[in-house]
Amino acid sequence: SVYRLQVPEGGFSPFSLIIESTDFEIARQLTLIEFKMFSKIQISEFLNLAWTVPKLHWRASNILAMIERSNHISFWVASMVMSQARAADRAKVITKLISVASCLFQLNNFQTTISIIAGLNVSA
Repeated sequence: SVYRLQVPEGGFSPFSLIIESTDFEIARQLTLIEFKMFSKIQISEFLNLAWTVPKLHWRASNILAMIERSNHISFWVASMVMSQARAADRAKVITKLISVASCLFQLNNFQTTISIIAGLNVSA
């Protein structure tokens, strides 16, 4: 079935979208995106640690895309928390993201789970 949010007339802010969506639905959508990227990785991309050698990056473009996605999620998590002016709102976002990470773990999406944890551990 297709899940559709009823969008209020003024639209959603990133904060309200995260808070209003269910934890499992956020985790499910992140997992679907992650799986699409993960399924593109070819076995040959793992040869000779190509993603670690700049001149061989072209051999591991899908692995590099997964790494970049992980970094974006971590920075997004930190930004979501720090963009809230009130401590109560920051606490809501942190609680929500921990719950989403738990759902991701249940879905066996370990990469995004770790990305969220990394974002929550940013020193800012």
